[in-house]
Amino acid sequence: QYTFTLHFTMQQDSDGHWKITKIKNYRTYLDTISPRQNRDIADYIAATHGIVNEYNEQFAAQRARFQALTAQAKGNLTGPVAASIKALIQNEVVPTLKERQEQLDAVSIPPGAKYLANQRHMSTDLSIDAWKHYLHAIEKHSNEEFQTAETLLKQAVETDMRIKDIIRHNTVSQALPDID
Repeated sequence: QYTFTLHFTMQQDSDGHWKITKIKNYRTYLDTISPRQNRDIADYIAATHGIVNEYNEQFAAQRARFQALTAQAKGNLTGPVAASIKALIQNEVVPTLKERQEQLDAVSIPPGAKYLANQRHMSTDLSIDAWKHYLHAIEKHSNEEFQTAETLLKQAVETDMRIKDIIRHNTVSQALPDID
């Protein structure tokens, strides 16, 4: 949402197409946009801090119950233990993920924080898909569904790592003094 004119050096290839060989004022662009983007991200993090903390506590409790149930199952996901795991996923985990995302979506997202908000949304979608495949794996006794769930879970974890990196970078950026 900011107007900035970039100055390019271009060169014509032998086939007649032009290509950019240098952005002359790219550092100035970064110096102009970075503080604004960092401020937007900091504002968004502050606005969502309570939501994230509240739901992280719920997810930790659900994760502990899930781990206890899977330990009890001892690799045999059938019968009452499987039913308890399915109920936990269907009635608590997936609805909690959806509730958290709805609350995050209700927060105003400053322009510089849209990427962070999109990453959070992607993480939620991947997590929900992973849990749904895990449910199908239990219901169908399907190793393929378990593998799909595992792949989606890894993608969600990678996305969560990007989110943490953005937040960590923003925290460090906010702590650095302005040097003129």
